[in-house]
Amino acid sequence: MLFVGNLVLFVATALSFRLYEKGINAKGTHGFIRMIYSAMMLKMAICIAAVLVYAFAFKPVNKIAVAVFFVLYFIYTFAEIKIVTRLNKDKKNA
Repeated sequence: MLFVGNLVLFVATALSFRLYEKGINAKGTHGFIRMIYSAMMLKMAICIAAVLVYAFAFKPVNKIAVAVFFVLYFIYTFAEIKIVTRLNKDKKNA
């Protein structure tokens, strides 16, 4: 189950990086911040939907797997925000 969860996180992170890329190339700071929040909300919605599908599809629910999934979510989110802010800082004319 954790493999599937990690795969869902990978796909969600790949989609959010596309939004981060748009944010880095935005003209102003407001565009960057808007894309950061949009990407985080998209990833959160995908993860919540995945947990709900799992909860309704499989009984009994492995609560430890769900907890580890969300710990991985926070690790992925922290790492990608750190990477994106560093990329934005390194961008010329930012």
